[in-house]
Amino acid sequence: MTEPHNALFLCFENLNEIGGITNKILYQKKALQNNGFKTFLSSIKKDQRGNVFFYIDEEKLASFKSTIIGKLKRLDLHFIYEWVKANEISLLYVRYNRGANPFFVKLFKDLKKLGLTI
Repeated sequence: MTEPHNALFLCFENLNEIGGITNKILYQKKALQNNGFKTFLSSIKKDQRGNVFFYIDEEKLASFKSTIIGKLKRLDLHFIYEWVKANEISLLYVRYNRGANPFFVKLFKDLKKLGLTI
């Protein structure tokens, strides 16, 4: 029996808020799992001060303060690239509701060089 391929469901939603979007995301993750992928799910969480935390499953990968500098640091997505590389992800499923920007285009180009299916 072959091991499942690893997939990352990349989204930037606060999944603590139960609602239609969260349910849709969880169903999509389940569909990937049902198709043989070991699926990791990214999400964001915010604290009362407006600081943003980026998670993959329960692992906190990045923290960004609510300051202007913190907001600018959110544009550096290299930590996602490093995590994908370290975890041998072969499929990236993206739910991004903020529109394309040069930082995401660069991330996707770099990930394609690793051989990922996006």
